[in-house]
Amino acid sequence: TAHVVPAERGADGCFICKLTVVTAATGRYVKVVCKNNGLLPAWHNAPGVLGHLMLDEILVNPVDDA
Repeated sequence: TAHVVPAERGADGCFICKLTVVTAATGRYVKVVCKNNGLLPAWHNAPGVLGHLMLDEILVNPVDDA
């Protein structure tokens, strides 16, 4: 599933992305592939520098407390 980075994010630039995949597949492992946006844009403090991608948590089958 592809995801677009939202224009509106928190003050620190972070956001939460929830992706739902409906499948009948079963398995023991989940492969998550992520890539950064490439070179930082002209408006950034370090334009033209290769960006970084940082992830904190990936939850699989989380319990929804709502």
